[in-house]
Amino acid sequence: MSNNKAIRLLRIAFLSIFVILFVNIAFLSITGHHLLSGADIRGYKKEHDTKTQVVNAKRGNIYDRNGEIIAKDTYTYKVVAYLNKSRYDDINDRPAYVTNPSEYAKKLSPILKIDENELEKTLSKGEKKDGKDGLYQTELGNKGKGLNISVKEKIDKLKLPGIEFEETITRTYPNGVFASSTIGYAAYDEKEKRIAGKLGVEDMYDEYLKGDDGFKKFEVDGHGFEKRTISEKKSSDGNDVYLTIDNNIQRLLESNMDEMLKSNGNEMALGVITDAKTNEILAVSNRPTFNPNKLNIKDYTNPFVSLVFEPGSTMKTFTYASAMDSKKYNGNAKFYSGPIDIKDNGRVVQTIKNYENNNWGSISYDEGYMRSSNTGIINLFNNYLDTKTFEEYLDKFGFFAKTGVDIPGENNGRKVMGLKQEKYTTGFGQASSITPVQLIQAFTAITNDGNMMKPYITEKIVDNKGEIKKENKPQKVGQPISKKTSKQMLNLMSKVVEDERGTGNAHYKIDNYKIAGKTGTAEYVENGRYLTCGTCYYTSFLAGAPASDPDIIFYLVTKRDESPSYAARGKMTKNVMSNTLAYLNSENDKGKKKSTRKNEVIQLESFINKSVAYSKKKLDNKNIEYVVLGNGKKVINQSPVAFEKVSRNQRVFLLSDDNSFEMLDLEGYSKADVIKYASMLDIKVEFKGNGYVTKQNIKPGKTLNKKHTLKVNLE
Repeated sequence: MSNNKAIRLLRIAFLSIFVILFVNIAFLSITGHHLLSGADIRGYKKEHDTKTQVVNAKRGNIYDRNGEIIAKDTYTYKVVAYLNKSRYDDINDRPAYVTNPSEYAKKLSPILKIDENELEKTLSKGEKKDGKDGLYQTELGNKGKGLNISVKEKIDKLKLPGIEFEETITRTYPNGVFASSTIGYAAYDEKEKRIAGKLGVEDMYDEYLKGDDGFKKFEVDGHGFEKRTISEKKSSDGNDVYLTIDNNIQRLLESNMDEMLKSNGNEMALGVITDAKTNEILAVSNRPTFNPNKLNIKDYTNPFVSLVFEPGSTMKTFTYASAMDSKKYNGNAKFYSGPIDIKDNGRVVQTIKNYENNNWGSISYDEGYMRSSNTGIINLFNNYLDTKTFEEYLDKFGFFAKTGVDIPGENNGRKVMGLKQEKYTTGFGQASSITPVQLIQAFTAITNDGNMMKPYITEKIVDNKGEIKKENKPQKVGQPISKKTSKQMLNLMSKVVEDERGTGNAHYKIDNYKIAGKTGTAEYVENGRYLTCGTCYYTSFLAGAPASDPDIIFYLVTKRDESPSYAARGKMTKNVMSNTLAYLNSENDKGKKKSTRKNEVIQLESFINKSVAYSKKKLDNKNIEYVVLGNGKKVINQSPVAFEKVSRNQRVFLLSDDNSFEMLDLEGYSKADVIKYASMLDIKVEFKGNGYVTKQNIKPGKTLNKKHTLKVNLE
């Protein structure tokens, strides 16, 4: 009996041990804690538990010619609050959860601008309630997302266990709408697992910009905290791309495009400014456009390179230049400007009239160009220029072939010169189609002594060690006409604007500079037929200035103006051209160029927390213009920010640790500088017009406060 009893007791003991072990294992698997001791055993995982983390390469920046940032990577942060008390940092031997919601809320509230009571409620959600477990972790709403590095650093300094961050890299464009169809955009690509170029320069130079990601492999404890690094590969940042675009000219063009569209409501508009000697693209803007920070894209094409259209009367410039260069042209000879028939083998194949059926009687060929006479072109072919020679000149000018400009999406154009009437009408910009970039390339032969220059927008690509990986230089791609012809043509074009008989006189004449220009109007085709509505036109203006020896080429083309307004186009053109020429320090038709565009680019150091005296001395030594705001002793903010690249023709703002600030005299300031100034002083600003400041509502010397609204007039 005693043996049986002993066996039963032994069985009960083994069963009890088994039940205890089973319950403990089940409890451990569910809670991660030992049943009897309550110890968290999740920190006792195997030593070889590892994690591999991708170290993202920084995508290269895109800069303008002066070193101002056009596109850059921005790091933003989201606060994650870990609430579960089981979370422990074994490596640093401290809690890794929110230990005191009330204290945390008090410290975080002023930084995140979240109500303290609301914040405390959120941070208390880790507590058990009504028998239910609390949250393991939580976010802090919209105000806890999208934080910049300075806010993150303020929170880091508080050293609050359980408050951690998730990092997000986004591609940002500080200027917003800014040559958007040309710059393009980059965004996160799920397949590539990185930010990748999707359009424009961002896409074309993606391989240069993207960089090379690294990795870090390390051991982790049971909560995922890093114990030691096993292996790693450092990331290699992408190359920086420097463009020929000038931020100041680009902003001027963008703002004036917006102003023009308020009056005209165009279906499409394109404005371009290039260097007349090198064909570097200084500014390019089109409508419709988009903000790459918002990606509100309606049209993915870039009309500068992809629009194939009949250019209208701007093409007469190259027809006349061809006749002049073939040494058969006589500008003083006269022709009858009324309707004229095109005949082929004695048969009338088309009757040509002037725009709005104008007839000025007997006029000279020079006057015919000034008045933009279509019938003058037909007489020119009949008397001075055979169509075969004309076609050869068009090929020399580079029409109907890609220019090779470093902007994606370029089209060829379309030569339509099979029939005699097509050859003739191509002479005044109908039948055959070209692209805007072809027109500008061809025009450089006229603005540059007969030398035709390839257009380009990329100045150089530089790696993170400063080594140039790719560089573009001005490239001559032909000489379709002689220097003599180019000067003769510029002189004739200047009469289009300066002479009262010229089609550009009423709207494009500028007080301080002579303009060599040509207007253009052309019907366009849809579904194989010319549209005949009152607004179904491309309207354009092609110009070089100053006329005697141009520094810049300007081109504006609009399609289907809802409310056709030559005055609005003229105002836009005059604002952009006069301010650009002044900015470039162009001489008034004396052929002397004192451009400051190619100033040395300098990387700005950080002046924050340094003395005003030290900062002024540093900037003086580098000949950089600056403005100190207030009479304090120490710099507390600066614009542009530290390590941004600036040129000597940029203005640097230094905000001192003063409590009182007086209004500056802003006359002559650019819109961009006024925005920087108002932002630093935290005052509102309203603009009227475009260009540079001519008037301000707050008198210089007046003490400012945040209630002030600065109103400035720009011209």
